[in-house]
Amino acid sequence: MTNKADIQTQINTIDDGGNNSASEVRNVFGTHADSILEAIYSTSVSDDEATGTYTTSNANFNYDLTFRKVGSSVTLTGRFTANASLSGGSFTILTITDTTLTQDTTASYYESCVKLNSSDTLPVILTNNNLVTSASILSGEGFRFTIKYNSEN
Repeated sequence: MTNKADIQTQINTIDDGGNNSASEVRNVFGTHADSILEAIYSTSVSDDEATGTYTTSNANFNYDLTFRKVGSSVTLTGRFTANASLSGGSFTILTITDTTLTQDTTASYYESCVKLNSSDTLPVILTNNNLVTSASILSGEGFRFTIKYNSEN
């Protein structure tokens, strides 16, 4: 996934004076991994607690995630399951660590997760790149969610 700074770097590779090859222009607009086209039509990436490519896990949860980024808008879809019963506090489910996916920390994003095989809900918040809940969870309970947020890059 690309970000604004990567695209600007690609734009800066075009020489002044009109002596630019078609290849240089194609790199900026579409063929390079940091091109404008990749920023608009990027592919989804997946992560889980074992892989940890884009996130860092909390040992209390298993999770599967999909990130889809278009420009600076990110849609995070996934599910998590508690490995132990948790109550009486605030619990970090995961932390987003990949800098192309980290959130704009001037805002927090609130959402309700839906319990698997149920209509029960659980509140979560994405704040400072941490997906957090303060609700009690029983061991083995699983929830699915979708959160839309703005990335900082």
